[in-house]
Amino acid sequence: MIFQLTTAGRTLINTEGLALEVTKVEFGAAYNYVPANEPVGLQGAEVYETTAVFSPIAVDANTLRFTVYIPEGVTAFTFGEMAMYSGATLLGVGATVVQVTKATDA
Repeated sequence: MIFQLTTAGRTLINTEGLALEVTKVEFGAAYNYVPANEPVGLQGAEVYETTAVFSPIAVDANTLRFTVYIPEGVTAFTFGEMAMYSGATLLGVGATVVQVTKATDA
């Protein structure tokens, strides 16, 4: 996934670090594109949204890893992009080369 931070997102990450709270993640239908230098949101239709995002883990000096929780029982959906928010601030947008299908739990 190619993920492009917004200027506001970069500022929040630099200021908050591991205290940064991601409050919402949107999954979208578009895929196989490079996000704009200053993304404004998903390019495709929103297919799923969640507020269940765990605090970041520092992978290295330039990488934070967030875990996004999708509850059991959520019906299958296909996505190719994600937008992450902290409150009303868009942190950034990422896009995959191919679509990904989240299967329904058996």
